[in-house]
Amino acid sequence: MSWQPSTTKVLPDEFDEVLIGHNVAVFQFYASWNRYDVTMDQILCEIADTYKDRIFIGAIDTDDQENWERCKELRILNLPAIAAFVNGQHFETVIGLLSKESLSAKVEKWSNTARAQHFAILRPASRSTNLRNS
Repeated sequence: MSWQPSTTKVLPDEFDEVLIGHNVAVFQFYASWNRYDVTMDQILCEIADTYKDRIFIGAIDTDDQENWERCKELRILNLPAIAAFVNGQHFETVIGLLSKESLSAKVEKWSNTARAQHFAILRPASRSTNLRNS
């Protein structure tokens, strides 16, 4: 049996549901034959514990033809690759193996962006009073 990531495998028909259900969704695009993806998976698993209540981390198999269109949309041209979605919108695609520190910093940025957008929506608009001279 070939290697599979430790994170949740996301099938093409589950993708939109994952985006709706999470403020931050991070997808590792992987191939079972790519040894760099094994290292990326280990780093993601270490980070997942820290952010488990704030983000979703999943995996998308680039060898599955059903995922090829998504790879094109997100410009996944090389592996390892990660795509981050904040509040349902594509935020960033990262190509290449990152250190735990670099990836943690990115995840923190994505999480903070989601939180800031959430609070911006909740914050009531300022009201201006129209004063007239009588």
